[in-house]
Amino acid sequence: MSFWKPAKTKKKEPQPLDTGQVVPARKKITRSSPIAFEAKMLAIEAINCGADRQDIAQILGVKPTTISNWLKMYRDEGIQGLCRKPQGRLGRE
Repeated sequence: MSFWKPAKTKKKEPQPLDTGQVVPARKKITRSSPIAFEAKMLAIEAINCGADRQDIAQILGVKPTTISNWLKMYRDEGIQGLCRKPQGRLGRE
């Protein structure tokens, strides 16, 4: 029953700092899942009715600064400010 034994891993030797080679990043930067437009609108309506930003942030699972950013975008750009924007680079033509 060799499949019950943990696999032996080879230890990697540390590379010298100046090899001229590209070293992969250790941690990948990730973003949280996008919040639905409807949830953003409900959060803004709740703030306009007097709800606390911290309470709304806790319910939605975001930080209070995110709620403040949504409110600022809504005030500056209207409903269009809350819509998701395309990410990444545009293709060359």
